[in-house]
Amino acid sequence: MPRFRYDATRGTFRSYLRTITQRKVVDHFRRESRRPSIPLDHDDEGTLPVPATNGRTAEAIWEREWRRNLLQACLDRIRHEVEPKTFQAFQLYALDGWSASDTAAFLKMSSASVYAAKSRILERIRIWVDNETREAEGEP
Repeated sequence: MPRFRYDATRGTFRSYLRTITQRKVVDHFRRESRRPSIPLDHDDEGTLPVPATNGRTAEAIWEREWRRNLLQACLDRIRHEVEPKTFQAFQLYALDGWSASDTAAFLKMSSASVYAAKSRILERIRIWVDNETREAEGEP
């Protein structure tokens, strides 16, 4: 998007991106509807076709995916900013559901260090997500 210029008076970047995505999906299905179709229960890859969604459902899906991708980008960035053992402790304890004592024993560290790793990384996540959300909403 070399010539893209963000204009906050026209709405948030997130809304712009959602609108573009929705239009591309509608265009895709419009093109597909013009093709002759063979009624099948599954598509060529064996998956069920995507069901039509109403506006609220589409909005909820968009919001969930937006947040999931935002969190994944955040985790990818933080993974490279902290010690590998710190991130592994966070991942095992906070994301994978291991107990603090199991995580500590596996990583040969104290349970207090596991709790500290979780706390430090969660704080970084909060700050990063808050900054990204404000930026996406067009706030300074």
